[in-house]
Amino acid sequence: MKHVTYNAIPSVKQFQSDSSVTFAVRGEDKILKHLDWLLERYHLHSRKLNADLRRIILCEIFLGANYWIKAYHEKKPAMKKERYQAVLALFGAAVRELRTLLGCDERMVARHIEEIFGRELMPEGAKTDADAKTKPEYFTAMQLELYRIRFRAGRAYHAGLDATRPMHLAPLDTAPFFFEIKRKGTDGKQAPMNKGWGPFVMTMEREFYMTKHWFDTPDHINIFHSSYTHGGTISAAGTMYAEHGIIKGIRPDSGHYKPLEHNIVSALLALQMFAVRMDEIEVQDYAGERQGTAREFVQSRLTWPQFQAAGHLQKMRKAGALGVHVPAPDLDGPSGNTALLALMNPPASASGPRPGYSQTPNPGASKREYSQTP
Repeated sequence: MKHVTYNAIPSVKQFQSDSSVTFAVRGEDKILKHLDWLLERYHLHSRKLNADLRRIILCEIFLGANYWIKAYHEKKPAMKKERYQAVLALFGAAVRELRTLLGCDERMVARHIEEIFGRELMPEGAKTDADAKTKPEYFTAMQLELYRIRFRAGRAYHAGLDATRPMHLAPLDTAPFFFEIKRKGTDGKQAPMNKGWGPFVMTMEREFYMTKHWFDTPDHINIFHSSYTHGGTISAAGTMYAEHGIIKGIRPDSGHYKPLEHNIVSALLALQMFAVRMDEIEVQDYAGERQGTAREFVQSRLTWPQFQAAGHLQKMRKAGALGVHVPAPDLDGPSGNTALLALMNPPASASGPRPGYSQTPNPGASKREYSQTP
């Protein structure tokens, strides 16, 4: 493998040249194509001096390159070894840029991204996990591999409810994973359950996991959304509906984490990165009220005021305490839509594909570690 270094974020043309492989079809590597698209967006908005969106895109390059590196070490066939040095160099360039923007050491970049995009366990969730009567099972790394959702050509695959090794992946059907857990909605009334929907967690490294949850059931230890990360930070959690591998619904109804709007958007962007069709996914809120399709939800709801009300912008401004000023956008101007919205829906004049996003943590660990070393 040839050695590649970048002193700054490379152009799309430079990155494609450095990661080119003879006789390999670039489109077969969905994550690499996603990085191409992000680089195009980065340089487009750098020219327009859109600092908010530039910062978001850098975080996405960090997460996307980290996902590619992790998949390469897992020996995924789409990740060619001839491309490793270029992706690693891109990851390093993103880390250095973010180090400057966030005013922190390179080793702390991942932690700051977790603080910005993650969702911590709610106090009542932590109390439930600490109670000897309701304490859940925390999964091992081997269990997580069995419960992990894989994506191929926009469809979701899973090893099944009674997964064992060797794994036999099949298109995901969520009906067998349904378990009725009564929760109160935001109005204090009991929120209805969606029969046939299965519980999921998306980690900070953009891995999706699913297995059946249990609560106060004889002969079954409790399993909650906190089981996947040992009560650690997640990116999104709730339930989703899938038939024959096609994801048709998503809802942020996790009592342990109570995800906010930007958490479900992160999950949608991750699914888009895996080539899942956004117009086929129905989005519901915590109480089960329909909000539209995934694309409608992002286009119509994710405005800067809502983004700020969800606490996301305040978290970004915490960087100000570290010597970095994160300005509020001009709500009367073109940045009235959040940076995530602009990233998911680029101008019609922009060329190139429009993929989505992905995230995942280090399974079984309470602290997230990203692939900052080969």
